[in-house]
Amino acid sequence: MKEKTNVLVLTDKNFNRQVLESLHPVMVLFCTRWSGSSDIMAAIIEELAFEFSREIAFGEIDTDRFGQPGKKLGVDCIPTLLLFNNGRVVDWIAGVVSKAELADRLKALLRV
Repeated sequence: MKEKTNVLVLTDKNFNRQVLESLHPVMVLFCTRWSGSSDIMAAIIEELAFEFSREIAFGEIDTDRFGQPGKKLGVDCIPTLLLFNNGRVVDWIAGVVSKAELADRLKALLRV
């Protein structure tokens, strides 16, 4: 996992401030460095972060290095995507999904 310009690098220390206290919706990828599926989803998230940069923040957290947020939320599968709005989980996606499906879910959130 390399650092991405449009995707926040999340840690145990900044997770609450960047995600739970955010005034904007946030999509978080829970991933690991050794997971090929995580790499696939990270590439998709990078593209979506560019496309939705005005409406939604995107973050990525390496659960091997920073496991507390995932444990508290019950994340037990890598990769997992959680979409937060007003500090609450509003969508939960486990495994690999298409960019089109993720974009549809993000658009649905923005219509609400």
